[in-house]
Amino acid sequence: MIVTSASNEKDVKQADVAPQFTADSPQISPLAVSSAISVTKSHSGVMLSFVNEIEEGSSVRHSRTIADKMIARSAREVERRPKSSKAHTNLGIALLNAGDINSAQIEFDAALAIDPTNYIASMKLARIKVAQDLLDDAAITYSALRTHYPKDPAPVLSLAYIAMRKEQYEAAAKLLRDAIRIGHKAITAKYFLGIVLLKLGRNQEAISTLRAAAHLEVRSPALYEALGVAYSVAGDFRRATVAFKTALSLTPWAQNAVRGLARALLELKQIDETVSLLTRYLEENAQDNDAKQLLAKAYAIRRQFRSAIGQLTQVWGNVDENDRSTTALRFRLANNIGTHYMDSGEVGQAEQWFLRAIKIGPDISPIPQNNLARVYILRKDVSRALDVLRAARTKFGDDPDTVLLIAGSLEKIGLYDDAIAQLRPIVTTGKATPELYAILGSLLAEDKQDYKTALQTLKEGYSKYSENDILGNTLAYVYLTLGDAQSARPILERHRVTIEDKWAQLGNRICLTATYGLLRIVEGDIEEGIRLYKKAEQLSSEFGDKSLARTVAQKKHLELARAYVRNRDFQAAYEQIRKGLAIHDGRLSYDQQLRALEKDIQPADGFLK
Repeated sequence: MIVTSASNEKDVKQADVAPQFTADSPQISPLAVSSAISVTKSHSGVMLSFVNEIEEGSSVRHSRTIADKMIARSAREVERRPKSSKAHTNLGIALLNAGDINSAQIEFDAALAIDPTNYIASMKLARIKVAQDLLDDAAITYSALRTHYPKDPAPVLSLAYIAMRKEQYEAAAKLLRDAIRIGHKAITAKYFLGIVLLKLGRNQEAISTLRAAAHLEVRSPALYEALGVAYSVAGDFRRATVAFKTALSLTPWAQNAVRGLARALLELKQIDETVSLLTRYLEENAQDNDAKQLLAKAYAIRRQFRSAIGQLTQVWGNVDENDRSTTALRFRLANNIGTHYMDSGEVGQAEQWFLRAIKIGPDISPIPQNNLARVYILRKDVSRALDVLRAARTKFGDDPDTVLLIAGSLEKIGLYDDAIAQLRPIVTTGKATPELYAILGSLLAEDKQDYKTALQTLKEGYSKYSENDILGNTLAYVYLTLGDAQSARPILERHRVTIEDKWAQLGNRICLTATYGLLRIVEGDIEEGIRLYKKAEQLSSEFGDKSLARTVAQKKHLELARAYVRNRDFQAAYEQIRKGLAIHDGRLSYDQQLRALEKDIQPADGFLK
């Protein structure tokens, strides 16, 4: 079966963010500035974000009662010894531990006014400057300390951290190597160097650096978290799971390690283990919204859409809608809740959530508009779908999914040339997605019977995206339409794993299973071909798409009719044509091809209707 808009109607799109992994700093060097670092891998590379370890109003190490006692004791010492740099430093530390950054800064300034060489006051004050994003001011202090204490790695490490914050990654790497040469084990420096190397795309060197650090400090969960992050960025999710599990063995249910492990398990399609991990974790950490979203994703892969909706609506309830910083999250949640309602067949609910997402973020992304158009296509309201899609295209430009849906909608109402005209310019620019190549090839082959151009288009796309299931399926299908099973079989064999993978996207499994059925028919094994087409029909019903199931059945009858005509069994061919034409909610071009085939069967062929 070829990919068409019919197999795209329920292929709603999630509004997902790039996977983010976070690792805490080992904090081996207590005076050096450091923080947890989030590593986000996107198509454009690796991005780093930092979490300040000093926040106003939060106690860093002690309970409120202990912090108050320490502040009172240090304040009495300052009263007794107002000219003591050490006394002011101790009070500053007590205030900093209690989260009173401004008062702590005053005390450190006082300590340095008395003794400008006070090492601890300088380091603490510089860390406050970093927390306040006064990076240049902090760098001046650390540079002075580096000059005064050339054998101390802490100022060098802190300068490297500032370089990272300023996105000066090559400079940061050089400073970190300096810190490693100065330090004994230099665990924190190796941790940061590993993260910087990930940013620079030197994944294997990053992994080697972090492994060396972990061997030196085998009881540090942060290092194993960082190693798991590095393996994940490198795409080695099997080793990533080992690293995250090691971190969890040292610190059970650590938030970052749980999230990292869940993401790695999802990549490995170990869905049941993902669900088990996250459900147990959330029993004790019910407010972790990120974990709930990961669990929703796992439930959706298991096609437990109601459970996925339940997780996302809990997150929705936890988000402050009056906080502008939550706009992107609420936009994503509304769209994704809509997709799960769509997947579960509750189209009305899906429509309401897509409309809500559009209202929340009208300028963020065309994804909810595209999904809303799918709702209208399912309702056979193609005109309304086109209105939504054209408005989205005006606002967002040539989004591939929008263009694909416009072309698919035009194909549904028989405007094949108009549909092709939507796609050709994008393919010509070389910016087409695999899906755009596939649907253009489909239109050319199925609706225009221009098989030469279809093959040329599909082969060009497949040379770029040979791992894409739908593009491979469409190319194999066109070969089979031309009777070339020898060319089609190796392509389908390359994608056979998707058919057997219960967690693979169901729409892809349906198309590939049906095309395998056509392969068997063309090769002469009609019974096996029928079995595979029926399996594709069954999968379509599981997909909750009755229209697609009918289209698969319609295609089965068309291909069987063609096979019987080739065998000159016109009675059997006519029976298949009759069954195919009895399906009134399939694909328009299949109906047209069945009628054309019916006309070709003449009494001169020895068959009387």
